[in-house]
Amino acid sequence: AVDFNGNKYLLENNLSHLEEQLQPTKFYRINRHLLVNIEAVQKVHTWLGGRLKLELTLPTTAETVVSRDRVNGFKNWLGN
Repeated sequence: AVDFNGNKYLLENNLSHLEEQLQPTKFYRINRHLLVNIEAVQKVHTWLGGRLKLELTLPTTAETVVSRDRVNGFKNWLGN
């Protein structure tokens, strides 16, 4: 996990367990590897195969592509 100050944390739980503990209005699982905070989403771009590519406020090496099956849920989460 990475916070807004760039601090990195090692998590003991898997993403599914973490997802259950976080506020669903603030955090969304965009793919199998990444949960994002709504405040970290800077821009959303159309991507290949009907997916979305996110620009986050903090640089990351993780792939910030919303998986195809999560695109509609992500748009609803953003309020679109």
